[in-house]
Amino acid sequence: MNGLNRIKWVGLSLALVLSSVSAASQPLARATELHFLLPKSSGVAYGLDSAFDPTPFLGELQPPYEAGGNVLTPIHGLPDVPALGEPISLGGDGAVLAFSLSPDGDSAAAVRIRPNELLILRGFGDGQAVVESTVALDGQPLSLAFSPSGDHLAIGLQGMGEASVAIVDMFADTAEVREIVGLGVSAVALDAVEAVEFAMNGRSLLAQFSIHNAPAGTPAFFAPDVFLAQIRQQAGGGFAVSAPLPLPSQPVLPPKPPFDQLNTGVALGDFVQLCDGDSALVPVSGALDIGQPDARIIRVGGLAAGHLGVSQVLTVADGVGIAPFQIALAADCDTAFISNAFSGDITRISGLAGSGSENLTLETFPLASPFPAEPVITPNQASVLVHHPRVPLNQVPPALVTAYHAGDLAPAGEPMIGPVRAWLQAKDQTLAANPVSFVDILHASGLSWEMRWRIENQLHVAIWLSQWRLQFYAHGLLSGIKRSLRSAADKGRLSSASAQAMLDLIDVAIVKRH
Repeated sequence: MNGLNRIKWVGLSLALVLSSVSAASQPLARATELHFLLPKSSGVAYGLDSAFDPTPFLGELQPPYEAGGNVLTPIHGLPDVPALGEPISLGGDGAVLAFSLSPDGDSAAAVRIRPNELLILRGFGDGQAVVESTVALDGQPLSLAFSPSGDHLAIGLQGMGEASVAIVDMFADTAEVREIVGLGVSAVALDAVEAVEFAMNGRSLLAQFSIHNAPAGTPAFFAPDVFLAQIRQQAGGGFAVSAPLPLPSQPVLPPKPPFDQLNTGVALGDFVQLCDGDSALVPVSGALDIGQPDARIIRVGGLAAGHLGVSQVLTVADGVGIAPFQIALAADCDTAFISNAFSGDITRISGLAGSGSENLTLETFPLASPFPAEPVITPNQASVLVHHPRVPLNQVPPALVTAYHAGDLAPAGEPMIGPVRAWLQAKDQTLAANPVSFVDILHASGLSWEMRWRIENQLHVAIWLSQWRLQFYAHGLLSGIKRSLRSAADKGRLSSASAQAMLDLIDVAIVKRH
């Protein structure tokens, strides 16, 4: 029996066994080497309640409300009957600013200030999550993101020097800071890496950061310069940083008195990288004058080559909401949800898997609660969760989390008091669902049921073979999946964006398998 026939025989035999327990509906309880490719629970998300105090923080005044307890609170029952579960304590007195669930389905990470440290949590797969270890950080953490496989973590730092990102290795039981990568721009007053995100291929990450070089006597938050930069891993193991791309942080028209020479409130929201491997979307919100919104969604291209540039700008005339703030991309690679922080609605943008602006559709939906800040989409695209924080210097309304059905943005159940008490500052990462996996993208891709079933079972067989160190056969099956995806894209059965995302994740799996 030759190698190719042996691969087919092994694949067919094991696929028939595995098909009786469909992996799509039976996520593994414990993490395995390639577990990040398989779907995790879409019925649970988590909210972060941070311990704040009334002292100045991040250059801004904190409202003097009661301190939270640094806990994660599960939100169960999605999409139909959302309800709060028992909180998971993160301990400590310093504020936990952000957290993220790992693609392995069992771990999570959080970052805390005072002291500056990384928290590693494990046991989510067993429902017994605890803080397992902490890692001291040389700098104040502000944001974080896992790589597609969960092997690495990027942490955006804040300080008074060169904007920088910490790269953390997560291979061992205890995490280790591998390198601090400077982004090439220095600040006189304050630098803040407000958002980081890895590309699907795991070989690069994008960082959004602000630099405060305000004149003496000017509040620092009035005059930020905002940039996107890309960190690319080199073949020799080092890192290269692209030339930072300045993003518009001033109004299109001259500011109105009394705001001469000052930013009139324009704020950039979190970006999201698209599935094509070459683009990102960045919401921009603000006001030129009362009743005159300045709202844009900027499409940045050139990520594949490491030469970032603005490729498209959507405005209010295109259907952009008046205060776009934060954004989340769905597993279909075609749909994103953008919160409009001060207008009480959310915009759904469709057509992102296409190649041009003529394919885009923007719809805006009013929400049941005001001030939406952070949309989160569950991996099965059934739910959109939105954090409605307390307004700065105003404790009314209380912080809420509301679950919406993704199709029509209708509320699912009543708004939940908590679990998030953080207020609308910077760009909080206070909600998280499980990250989207290869199989989640496959299910949302529009491929026929038969093809999805075949690819998914081949994937399970490859994972099983890899666990038994039968690497040659595992490699053959993974390569066969790649050929199937390319063929489907060439024949128009699969969007190029979804195909690229899945190809990237399979490449990550092949590298990780070795």
